[in-house]
Amino acid sequence: MSRDEVMKDSSFRSTTVSINLPSNVVTGDKIRLTISEPGKTDVPKELTINKDDNGNIALSGNDAASLDFIIEGNSIKLQKVAMLDTDKPKEIFTSVKAELTDSDGKHGSSSADQAALLKMQDIKAMEYTEGSINKDGAIEIDRAQNKADKDISSTKIFMRLPDDAVVGDKMVISYTDPDDNTKNITQEFLISEQDMSLGKIEATILTKPSSDITVASKTISEDDIESSTVTFKLKITDDKVSDTIDYDAKKDGIYGGLGNDTLVFNADIDLSKVNSLNKKIDSFEMIRLGKDGVAGAVKLTITAQDVLDVTDKSDTILKIIGDGNDKVEGKGEWALSADQTKTHAGFKLYDSVNQIDGKTVQIMIDTDIKTDF
Repeated sequence: MSRDEVMKDSSFRSTTVSINLPSNVVTGDKIRLTISEPGKTDVPKELTINKDDNGNIALSGNDAASLDFIIEGNSIKLQKVAMLDTDKPKEIFTSVKAELTDSDGKHGSSSADQAALLKMQDIKAMEYTEGSINKDGAIEIDRAQNKADKDISSTKIFMRLPDDAVVGDKMVISYTDPDDNTKNITQEFLISEQDMSLGKIEATILTKPSSDITVASKTISEDDIESSTVTFKLKITDDKVSDTIDYDAKKDGIYGGLGNDTLVFNADIDLSKVNSLNKKIDSFEMIRLGKDGVAGAVKLTITAQDVLDVTDKSDTILKIIGDGNDKVEGKGEWALSADQTKTHAGFKLYDSVNQIDGKTVQIMIDTDIKTDF
């Protein structure tokens, strides 16, 4: 029995069992019901049939009060008979046996049936909002396509819910960490009424240029029964175009590409206090401090390690641009370089006081910007 079939009575943990009595039953006939539910001891229930002059049937006996049932015509409907959500349905059956005898117990008949709740169905499909299917069957997203939603460092996907999903199930979406392909990033979503109405779950996937990402997804019931895991491939390409991207503290990842990319800070920030900066920001060659003018003034605090985290390359000289309203602080880690031959016009070159991994880190700062090292 599938989960959506069981859900016809609004619960996949139980079902309704109908027992159809023969039309010739009479008052005094006996019915013995044995209900076998997963994890419970079988306790037979003894009931007596009562039938009035209009043919209406009722059940009596000491066990009647312990059964949840209704009678419709000649049918006894046992309600809330337990079903177990399992990936081994052949081993976990719910069964009902009905034995009917006359009042003397001399004549009778019996019938039995059993059912099991089938494994959860698999996720139906993944919808994507950017990119197109390439010849290898992967969803390929280039930088221009990745900008479609004005967020170049992520893409949105939608996982279609299986037909038998119910409120309270959980969808797990895991994908390759674009900053470390030996690890995965995992998100869990509790399926709500709204999700059921939409028929899908929305997720945001971090995307880094020149990376291959595997997206895996499955559903899990409240009893921790899992569907099969389905996988999809994303291929993120790089067009070497230079991009300008605003810093957003709420984003888990902000990635530059192969071009000369600029990261814009529109508010004061101390990069040494940003959690996991090396994962959050990557592959930028330039920092822009707000807009020109007093209203766009920004104070940036930056260390040598911060520079390596932002550029992702020890030989990249990070360039910081702004105006006289901006300020760069360095916590005593920077000194004016004795060799200014590599310096661009209107800038000054600074060396890190301490080496990182045996190398001196350098930054180039707009001469208009105030510094406090």
